[in-house]
Amino acid sequence: MEQWKSLPGFNSLGDGGGWGKPQYYNTILTNVIGQDLYVWGRGYSTFHFYKFDTKNQKWKSLPGIKTLGDEGGWSNPKYYSTIRTNVIGQDLYVWGRGYSAFHLYKFDTKSQEWIPLPGFDSLGDKEGWGDPKYYSTIQTNVIGQDLYVWGRGSSKFHLYVFDAKFQDWTSLPGINALSDKEGWGDPKYYSTIRTNVIGQDLYVWGRGSSTFHFYKFHTQAQEWIPLPGFSSLSDEGGWGDPKYYSTIQTNVIGQDLYVWGRGSSTFHFYKFDTQAQQWIPLPGFSSLSDKGGWSKPKYYSTIKTNVIGQDLYVWGRGSSTFHFYKFDTQSQKWISLHGFNSLGDQGGWGDPKYYSTLRTNVIGQDLYVWGRGSSTFHFYSYKTKKNIIVPTEKFQNITKTNYISNLKNSISGLYHLINLLELETLEGKLELDEKRIKKLEEMYEISQNQKEYLWELLRK
Repeated sequence: MEQWKSLPGFNSLGDGGGWGKPQYYNTILTNVIGQDLYVWGRGYSTFHFYKFDTKNQKWKSLPGIKTLGDEGGWSNPKYYSTIRTNVIGQDLYVWGRGYSAFHLYKFDTKSQEWIPLPGFDSLGDKEGWGDPKYYSTIQTNVIGQDLYVWGRGSSKFHLYVFDAKFQDWTSLPGINALSDKEGWGDPKYYSTIRTNVIGQDLYVWGRGSSTFHFYKFHTQAQEWIPLPGFSSLSDEGGWGDPKYYSTIQTNVIGQDLYVWGRGSSTFHFYKFDTQAQQWIPLPGFSSLSDKGGWSKPKYYSTIKTNVIGQDLYVWGRGSSTFHFYKFDTQSQKWISLHGFNSLGDQGGWGDPKYYSTLRTNVIGQDLYVWGRGSSTFHFYSYKTKKNIIVPTEKFQNITKTNYISNLKNSISGLYHLINLLELETLEGKLELDEKRIKKLEEMYEISQNQKEYLWELLRK
């Protein structure tokens, strides 16, 4: 059963409108609010903003606001590359580092209007933040109703919080770490820094020359806590090369932090257990290798990781097809999933003005892939759940339970149910059929006779 689906595009952000320039296409960001996907980008003089309604499967152009324009200097990468978007409640917040101050805007999804919010005089050019080894480390995270802005300075962390309720900024304590003196002014180190939220605390992770560096900011105590590192992903092991270190990504599953990276021939994968305060190496998977062509930036730079439920998904654009993998945290196994023939080099997607715009987001239990084409949006979804769809037009009064009950009463219905079971496996067909029938027996208490009939159907 094919689980990828091509969704409607939208004619906008095309090359004809100037979006083939990096000062515009590099600002494109996507966020999820409720069940809808929002696409935001900085134009020559105004924000461009769009929404995809997943229920109606339609795109809608939303109001922009004239700000962060080229005339104000925002065509310079030291400003436009710092722009971040975050969701607080049901609203979208856009943050950017200007010449001497923060710039902050909010889009109210109810009133459908942009609201300029207070800025804050910090991280300015005069303080040295016009250097990429500082401004490119800036990251934003949401904890509760607050927006946190973090950046690596020459000798310490800089941290600020915006209280969305009281509309004011506060400068928070830093910590002397990841400094230039310790070598963190080198892109092979500072560009690997990632921030994540676990519970009510902020975590900062970075790859050093021979070990992980890891810190936690306790929001209640307002203090930084150094956490255990782990000797891996080292320069000696080849991780000083951008084709490896630039693929490193971090995700949170439950209360644990996961670190993923593409090696020369296999995935490298680690977990930090926040309760035990220790690192655990996890199984890798031989794929996305240099031999397979993934050492080229047009492929490795498209790799994205996302969390759906308790599992980690890894997606990447190949020369002609999507490559897609899942790590099941319960079985501790990697599973190769269906790809999809699209966004290939022949269609022009080997150009950075297209492939660098690729974004992945999770809505419900589905993964969405979005990219800017030469004249239109390209958009795809992957269903992780094979849902049983009740034909409501014919059977408006039939519940899902009754629908399954009706299916159970016929062999063809049982055969339909067995094909809906979520069992991902790399084993042979015989083992797969055995597992599916066993699970069907557990779920719906089918009889021995029904099982035998099913075996006959599956053998045909």
